[in-house]
Amino acid sequence: MQTSKKLLFTTLAVFFVIACLELIGFTILKLKDHDKGIDSTSIHRFSKYRHYELNPNYRGRKLRTGGQKTHSSDGFRRDSSISIKKPKDVIRIFYMGGSQLYGSNASTISGFPFHRDLLNSEGIDKISENLLNQKLKDSKTAFKVEVINAGVVSYQTFQHLFYVMEKIYRYSPDFIVFLDGHNDFYIADPDYNHLLDFEGAMEADLANKLNERSFIFATYVMARSLSRFSYFLSSVEKLLHQAIAFSWAETITKAARGQGPSDIPNNASKESVTITPDNLDVHFPVYAHNTFIRSYKLIQQLGDHYGYKTLVFLQPEVVFENLSNLDKNDVLMREISIKQHETFKAIGARGGHNLKVRRTIRKMLPSLFQKYDIPYYDIAEIASQDEEKTPLYIDYTHLTPEGARRVGTKMAEQIFPHILLRLKSNPLKVSLDKATTAGPN
Repeated sequence: MQTSKKLLFTTLAVFFVIACLELIGFTILKLKDHDKGIDSTSIHRFSKYRHYELNPNYRGRKLRTGGQKTHSSDGFRRDSSISIKKPKDVIRIFYMGGSQLYGSNASTISGFPFHRDLLNSEGIDKISENLLNQKLKDSKTAFKVEVINAGVVSYQTFQHLFYVMEKIYRYSPDFIVFLDGHNDFYIADPDYNHLLDFEGAMEADLANKLNERSFIFATYVMARSLSRFSYFLSSVEKLLHQAIAFSWAETITKAARGQGPSDIPNNASKESVTITPDNLDVHFPVYAHNTFIRSYKLIQQLGDHYGYKTLVFLQPEVVFENLSNLDKNDVLMREISIKQHETFKAIGARGGHNLKVRRTIRKMLPSLFQKYDIPYYDIAEIASQDEEKTPLYIDYTHLTPEGARRVGTKMAEQIFPHILLRLKSNPLKVSLDKATTAGPN
């Protein structure tokens, strides 16, 4: 009898502890706007070749998108999926880039005020698509344009290359257009290796963690495998993922506050040389040749193989803007961005955090792209004396809806002449034009 009571008490105690843990997990998930499991609450999922990719099942968090679903079932930043087989009367354009193109929210960890993600209807791609279709309509052309947002947060150009080889080519693009710059144009170190030195999230470092037999990583994998059944384990999984994925960010933050060694992230090495505006003409071409230029050139060569044209746009950043053209909100964004760069520069973080270096690189880019015969357009400044002063930025490079409108418009205006040239060489254009002018029988 006594044994039965002990067993009953122990069972009830175990269930009570489990219930408390589940309640704690449930509370944590709700406070962070997560659900049980990772399937619908993570923006990204693991990828075989690109480290990570957009999660087709992601539903936007309430604070970021009002709970709207922002990814299509085929893994693009759009409402609906697209057919792999392209209709004959469609000009298909893929926009590729990082978080600015994706439409990310403000980087609050760096001290910027909170701002939601762009909605799909506000995206750079949608602005361009609407304008290009209007231009085609005005030119009495039966074709229409389809612009697909293939932007992924923090992507560097080597990931674009893998993305094209893995997936994009299957959709028969007519143009692949890049909006890049911040993520890898300004690193400048001639010894930097895109594949070995990539400082992405945890997904880029899986092999090392397996080789190191990391206990925290093993715990994360175990929690992940069971998270679909438990609120508590799901919260543990997400906390472990953040601890592993953003350990480099914690290193930088602590160093900036004087709480730890003033060095760069653990998964990177210091630049082999100190990059200054005076030695950029020696070091930067070497870096560019072996990193982003190499990626674009290979993508361009794939375009010769698959029949698409490659264009590159330098993305806007608030630090490049003329101060006199900025709204007071963007002046504040610019001040915070400059302080952020100064902090990163002081602790030796890899990248062009010296703003003089960044501006010098920007001046070097046109001739560099011309040397390699890659069409290039600088739209790094979107504030203008000719347009009303209004908030354009929500942090150093992410955009308000008005900022996205200006970028999408600038890109469309440069792309449209290329579309017209393509249509002139397309024999289908003749038959379609005849069909639109002949009228009903």
